[in-house]
Amino acid sequence: MIIVRIQGGIGNQLFQYAFYKELEARGKQVYADLSKFDSKGEYRQYELPKLSLEVNQATQEMLAQYKINNPFIKRLYSTGLFSKQVIIDKKSQTYSDEFWKYDDVYMIGYWQSAKYFPSVANSIRNSVKFINIDTKNQLMIKKMKNVNSVSVHVRLGDYVGCKMYENICTPRYYKNAIDYIKKLQPEVKFFVFADEIEKAREYFYNEEVEFVELNSGENSYLDMLLISSCKHHIMANSSFSWWGVFLSEFKEGIVLTPSKWLNGVETPDIWCEEWIKI
Repeated sequence: MIIVRIQGGIGNQLFQYAFYKELEARGKQVYADLSKFDSKGEYRQYELPKLSLEVNQATQEMLAQYKINNPFIKRLYSTGLFSKQVIIDKKSQTYSDEFWKYDDVYMIGYWQSAKYFPSVANSIRNSVKFINIDTKNQLMIKKMKNVNSVSVHVRLGDYVGCKMYENICTPRYYKNAIDYIKKLQPEVKFFVFADEIEKAREYFYNEEVEFVELNSGENSYLDMLLISSCKHHIMANSSFSWWGVFLSEFKEGIVLTPSKWLNGVETPDIWCEEWIKI
């Protein structure tokens, strides 16, 4: 039995779900631990049901076998002196085939690479069905599909002031990306998505773009659907952005991504081969 912890935002949950499904496809008996979302002080929500995705949830009895509920074991996670039954993905954006060899472990990680789910990628695309799509979002999807649309994703929020993310997706990055696409595509229409839309406006003060402000709070997941409805993409270094692009039905579109994903961390496998780094 393998238990995969689901944690983080919706983008990271999708990476963990994809890894979980790949393990299943390889004949493993797999369950998901959702207890992180019940933790005191946890501000993230479990959002896979919003995409019509289901998992086999691990019971408390299953978790007890791996000592996951033992406070002492929890304290050892950060030291590396954890139970031999607990496997941690320490380099989430660097693929390793070591994770396929286990049959009886509890796994913690993000597995942020399409290389971790090669046999189930298409089935995941087909399985994702966004729920509760209101009329405004439906009209926006139609609009995006009827023009030469480009999604532009700006991730601010907890990225601001964080050394791991700073000075990567700068205003210059977005300026260069917009100019790049304009040279290759006629009459493009840019749609900007951001978690802090007012701050994002400062990035595009002299550009002709449309700021998308339909979704917030518990409905923010619908921005991923809107991003996937565009024909071309300018990404942020964000798992939300990653999945918005990956789920797009327009496979011939241009995808521009920052040439650096994180500061001080090697991330060779985060990018898909067809994406253009700038």
